[in-house]
Amino acid sequence: MKLHRTDLAVPSLRTVVEFKFARTLTTAKSCVDEFYSDMKAYTQTHQWAHFYAVLYIRGNFMTQVNLDQAFKEKNADRNWTPILLTGPVKGN
Repeated sequence: MKLHRTDLAVPSLRTVVEFKFARTLTTAKSCVDEFYSDMKAYTQTHQWAHFYAVLYIRGNFMTQVNLDQAFKEKNADRNWTPILLTGPVKGN
């Protein structure tokens, strides 16, 4: 069994935050797959109740609506909230 390492946890709030970074749409789609894998890792524990999947991208190749749709297509656990953060394109 693979050991899962949490990016950020707040035990008093029973909350976990997982972070990913993508430079391209292809990488962003891979990140959604990784979030889905993270979800599966947490199904074995009842220690956590709230989950946030934070995807940081540089550029405008994805919107929050796209990320929400990707989670919906994966039948993501409803306890997971996807959040898209957009930064400047390198050089701006």
